[in-house]
Amino acid sequence: MTKVNGEFVAIDLTKFTNPEQKIASSGRLRILVDDKGETISKHGYEILEWDEQQSKYIGTLYGYTTLIDLLGNEDTSISEQIFNEAINNSDIYEQANLYNLLIMVDADNKEGYKAMALNNIGVIYGKEGDEDTALEYFMQSSSLGCAEGTNNANNITKKRKSEARLEKLQQFSERLNQFSETLSMFSRTTPYSSYSSSSTSSVSSNSSHGGNTSARQSAYNQMANRAAHLYQQLTNKKGYVGSSKTHSVDVTTYNKLRRDMRNYRIKAQQDGINLQKSQYEDLTL
Repeated sequence: MTKVNGEFVAIDLTKFTNPEQKIASSGRLRILVDDKGETISKHGYEILEWDEQQSKYIGTLYGYTTLIDLLGNEDTSISEQIFNEAINNSDIYEQANLYNLLIMVDADNKEGYKAMALNNIGVIYGKEGDEDTALEYFMQSSSLGCAEGTNNANNITKKRKSEARLEKLQQFSERLNQFSETLSMFSRTTPYSSYSSSSTSSVSSNSSHGGNTSARQSAYNQMANRAAHLYQQLTNKKGYVGSSKTHSVDVTTYNKLRRDMRNYRIKAQQDGINLQKSQYEDLTL
C-alpha cells in the first residue's frame, strides 16, 4: 500500500511488471507513484488501469485517453491532444474553452502547454480588440518562460509607447500652431510705438471709435474658420480619417478653439470693440 494525501489505495501487485509501482488516489484523480509515494506520472487521471497485453497503464482524463509506460511517460500526451484540437478548431470560442481546459490539465506547466495556452488566449483577445486583456495573458505566458508570450507583450508595450509619443508630438504641434497664429494676430493688431504723452489718448481713441475693429474681426474669423473645418471633419464620419487617439486630440483642439474665440471676443468688448460672434463658439461635440 501507498499513502498519498492521507489516503491509501490497495492493488494486486502481481499484475505489475514492477511491484514497486502503485496507483494512489489524489482527490478524485488517480496517479502513478513509487514505493516512497513520489509521483511518477505527469497528471492525475480519472481512470488509471493496467493493460496486461501492452504492459502499460491506460489513463483517461476529461474524455482523453493515453497509454502510460512504467516510467510515467504518455504515448500521446493528453495535453498535446487538447492543444492540437484547439489550434485546428476554427471557432475561437471553442478554442478558448480548450485552452482553458489545457491550463487545468497542465496546471504546473510541466509540459509547457499551459504557457502556450495562455499566449494563444491572449492572441484571441487581441483579435477581438481587447488589447488590455490580451496583454495580461501574454504577461502570464511570459512569466512561465514562453518566448511567444514575451514577444507579444513587448510588441504591445512598444506600440503603446509609440502611440503616446505620437500623441505628445501632435499636441506639441497643435500648441505651436496656435502660438504662431496668436503671434501673427497680435503683430497685425498691435502696432509698436514709443511712449509719449499722446500714446494713451491714441489708444483710447482707437478703442472708442473702433480703429482696429476690422483687424480684430479678421483674426477672430480665422479662428472661427478653423473651428468650422474641424467641426465638419469631426461630425462627418465618412470624411474623417485618423485613429481614435488622433480623433480625441482633434476634439480637444476644437474645444480649445471655442474657448480662445470667446476669450478673444470678450477682450475686444473690454476694449470697446464688438465683434460679430461665430456660431462655433456655442456648437459642442
